[in-house]
Amino acid sequence: MPDEKIKRRLARAKTRAAEILQQTGYNTIVSDNNIFCVVGSRRKEVRFIRVVIDNITARDIETVKDFRTSGTKEIWCKQPNDSSFKIEEVSEL
Repeated sequence: MPDEKIKRRLARAKTRAAEILQQTGYNTIVSDNNIFCVVGSRRKEVRFIRVVIDNITARDIETVKDFRTSGTKEIWCKQPNDSSFKIEEVSEL
């Protein structure tokens, strides 16, 4: 798949992830995409989300795992031809 198509798919997936969080009552902040793409918060809960397409790599898991936070760290993976995300929570242990 050409680079432009991949970039567009990833951009749509990030936008969709933010929309899903907003629909479930979270305030969202779109991040700089260095480690996390979207940060969702509500009352006493914060979710740090990395959005990827096709599959979650070991590098994605290690990048998220190394980030220290008291919030929930997740990787959302968008598969082709599937409207939902595969969500994997990453713990520090």
